[in-house]
Amino acid sequence: MHRTRVVADELAPEDAVPGSFVAGGKRVLVATGGRGLVELLSVQLPGKRAVDARSFANGVQPKPGELLGG
Repeated sequence: MHRTRVVADELAPEDAVPGSFVAGGKRVLVATGGRGLVELLSVQLPGKRAVDARSFANGVQPKPGELLGG
């Protein structure tokens, strides 16, 4: 990950596994545990250039519950 923002206005589902993607509309959200969320703003995969999170999500197409990096 490259840049993130803590999301204080929403809660992750109670059954969300830390590190899993959470449905967030146009935002790319990842559960952190304890019902916390982090919004990805940009992502840089190993050996690649940084891209904005929306472009990352459009390319990878993560599904809710799928683990980041999994």
